[in-house]
Amino acid sequence: KLLALTDELGYDRFIAVEARRARPLIQYAASRRLGGDRFAQLLEKMEVAPTKRKVSPSPAAAVSTPLPRLEIRALGTPQVLKDGTPVGKREWQTTTAEELFFYLLAHPHGQPREQITDVFWPELPPARAKSIFHVTVYRLRRATHMEILAFDRSSGTYGLNPEVHYWYDVEEFERLLETAPGGGESRAEALRQAIALYRGDYMEGFYSEWCLPRRRSLEERYLDALSELAHRCVDAGLYDEALELCEKALRQDSYYEEMYQLMMKCYGRLGQPARVIQVYQRCATVLAEELGVEPTAETAALYQELI
Repeated sequence: KLLALTDELGYDRFIAVEARRARPLIQYAASRRLGGDRFAQLLEKMEVAPTKRKVSPSPAAAVSTPLPRLEIRALGTPQVLKDGTPVGKREWQTTTAEELFFYLLAHPHGQPREQITDVFWPELPPARAKSIFHVTVYRLRRATHMEILAFDRSSGTYGLNPEVHYWYDVEEFERLLETAPGGGESRAEALRQAIALYRGDYMEGFYSEWCLPRRRSLEERYLDALSELAHRCVDAGLYDEALELCEKALRQDSYYEEMYQLMMKCYGRLGQPARVIQVYQRCATVLAEELGVEPTAETAALYQELI
């Protein structure tokens, strides 16, 4: 009857206010997709509809249940843990709901709905994209917490609720690289911790345009961290650790010629010329077969010097 009335009147803002009293019933209808997407859209409007109270409640009072503590990982396969429990595919319902969560996390200042729909559903008519947006936001909320997102009326943007407490591997990775002292063992330990956090490329398994620049940037920082720590290990005589770091770098970028050079230096100092030859041949083969080029003059000169 409510839906029929809104169709007859041509607007539904009054329902978004009054329906707060029947939230559980509307949530059930949305989960069953009764009435198509209408109830999911109504839930989303309930989150941003004005209340009848003249004085707005404080953020703490507006939260009906305690916000969860989140552990978020985006380096490698994305994963969200809510109070220690993984949020799985069943909870997300769609990969788009999961991706939207990470998209908003990557834009801490929020994004307007129009920008979000342009990113996720550029090929759809605006009305259809808006409808799918509201359904996706509802699924995102249901998978995590109904208050997980905040809507800023002044700017018209959606973003992560600032009251949410979370640990995020990307932020920790960058913090370790940026705040650690420039020298000594403390710097080396910070590099080790940052490298350990890099379980794989940013948003592995997702190929949307919005995440590709961030993926490349974080990969470059990871390779730089491997190189810096490997050089520190060579200077400290930690050749086994340096070789392991070089191998990690080459698994990420098999053309990283500097790592072949460093491996040859390690084997040279360990008195293993046969391994020096193997590394050089490996480098030459990869470059020839995949890029059609030879090792640089610097690499060739180092090889001749070591053997």
